Amino acid sequence: MIFLFGRQQPKQQKDAGMQLRAAAARRLRISAMTLAALAFAAAVLIGCSNGGGSGGGSKSGSGPAVDVTGNWQIQFTPTNSPAPISSMAGFLSEQGTGASQFTTAALQAQTSGCLADATTVPMTGQTEGDVVNLGSFAIDGQTLQIHVQANADGNQFSGIYSITGGCAGGASGNAAGTEYAALTGTYTGSVTGSNPAVTLSLALSQYAQGTGSGDFPMTGSAAFTGISCFSQGTLAAENGSVIGDSVTMDFTTNDGQGVDIQMTGTINPAGSTITLSSIQINGGACSGTLGSATLLQQQ
Repeated sequence: MIFLFGRQQPKQQKDAGMQLRAAAARRLRISAMTLAALAFAAAVLIGCSNGGGSGGGSKSGSGPAVDVTGNWQIQFTPTNSPAPISSMAGFLSEQGTGASQFTTAALQAQTSGCLADATTVPMTGQTEGDVVNLGSFAIDGQTLQIHVQANADGNQFSGIYSITGGCAGGASGNAAGTEYAALTGTYTGSVTGSNPAVTLSLALSQYAQGTGSGDFPMTGSAAFTGISCFSQGTLAAENGSVIGDSVTMDFTTNDGQGVDIQMTGTINPAGSTITLSSIQINGGACSGTLGSATLLQQQ
C-alpha cells in the first residue's frame, strides 16, 4: 500500500459527508470518452501535440499499442530534488487502433511542497507500441511529464518522470506503475478477533470506466453472519470507490433504522484479495468497530 484515498468520517459529520460525497460523485461520473474529448480540446487550446508536454521518446516495435486502459498505482522515486510527488493513482484510458493511440489520464496525487494543492492531475499523450508518453496541463506553471515502457501484458510499466516550470522545475526521477484488476465477484472472509465470530461475504461489481477524478465507482451487496442487528447490506455507486490499490465501501444495512457499515482497505493487483484495515458500524445497538479482515475472491 502506498496511501489511502478514502478516509473514515467522524460520526457527527457522517450525514453531511454522505450527501456531499453523493453530489460530488454525480458531478464527476463522466465516461472515459468524455474525459478524452475534454482533454483533447484542452490540448488543442494550449497548443499541445503528441510530442509537446509528453516527454518525447521513441517507439518500441511496430505492432499495435499495448492496452494500458485501467486502474493504476504509480510510485515516484526522485533522483533530482525537489520531490513534490511521491505517488499517483487513477484512470488511464486509450482511444484508437494500431501502433499509436491517444491516451488520457485522471490521477490523484500524493503531493507536497510546490504541488501541495495538486490533488487531481489530468494528463494527455500517446501510447506508441509499448511506450507511453503523458504530459499534464500546467499546474501553477509546472508541467509533469511521464515517459515509461510497458510490459507485453500492459499491466506494468517503468521509466522516468520530470517536472518543468514553476518552483518544482528540474525535479525528476523514476516512475513505476502497476495496474489493478477490477474488483468484480464474490469475496468472503472472517473478521479477525471478533467474538462472536463474524463472517463477511461481498458481491461486488466495479465500473469499467473511471471518473474525471480518477476513481472507479463500485456497486454490490453484502451478507453478514454473526451480527445480531442486521444480516444484509447494499452498496450504491456513490458509496463504493476503488482507486489504485485503495478501496472504500459504505453499505446500507437492512436493520430498518438507517445503520451503515463502512469498510476501508487495500487490494492486490490481481483483484483477488481485499485487505480491510477498518470495519466500522455506524448507528444502532451494534455500533462500533468490528476490526479487520482478509476477503478472498471465490472461484
